[in-house]
Amino acid sequence: MAKMELGVEVKLQGLFLRDPQKAIGIFEEEFGKALDETSSLMLRKVDKYTPRGVTGNFAGSLFREKRGRGFAMYAVVGTPMQVVGQRLENGVPYEPNLGPLIEWVKLKLGLSISHAYAVAKVIKRRISSKGMVNIARMFQKGFQEGKPLAQRILDKAAKRIIERWK
Repeated sequence: MAKMELGVEVKLQGLFLRDPQKAIGIFEEEFGKALDETSSLMLRKVDKYTPRGVTGNFAGSLFREKRGRGFAMYAVVGTPMQVVGQRLENGVPYEPNLGPLIEWVKLKLGLSISHAYAVAKVIKRRISSKGMVNIARMFQKGFQEGKPLAQRILDKAAKRIIERWK
């Protein structure tokens, strides 16, 4: 997946040196809350654009997680299903399984099993050679939509950190 980042700048102006342990505790608390809030926001935005398919396995695999400690904290929004994610995000060609594709064709087009099989084979051949036509770009769309609000949340956290350090 592509790495998308938001930045926040906290100018310490010597405050850190007064009481480093207190500073780290304040930072972890305030910035940790902001990371939880922004990663939840981003997960909701990405989920909004994520295709559900027949099983919904990929959409169910999306997660958010806060990692690190102290000044090295960050949040991840992603999926353990990286290969599927690349296909959906960028339309990378791949060899889809015929069984789920037949079920999807039956469900979407209301065809009999024999007709669904024939249509699924054509779709499989197309995806294998060209990739998917309608690329989801769920991470790109979700992050772009959520970025302004997420940046405001992080900026407010930076202001709260500075206020508490004084």
